[in-house]
Amino acid sequence: IPLLLSFPGIELMHKWKKEYGAIYTYWLGPYPIVTVNEINLVQRMFVQNGDNYADRSPLGSLSEKYR
Repeated sequence: IPLLLSFPGIELMHKWKKEYGAIYTYWLGPYPIVTVNEINLVQRMFVQNGDNYADRSPLGSLSEKYR
């Protein structure tokens, strides 16, 4: 959770939500980070349709690089 609250910053994520909507992508170096920034969408995407995401690493190859 500290990573989510400090990078790129919770205030910036609120700004991006207002500007781009509840789902947006930003780049962390060469890695695209898709952010879902609304609890009802998170629940629908990851709880109700969790099988679609069950085999994915939370940060994909990014987590492998920084382990």
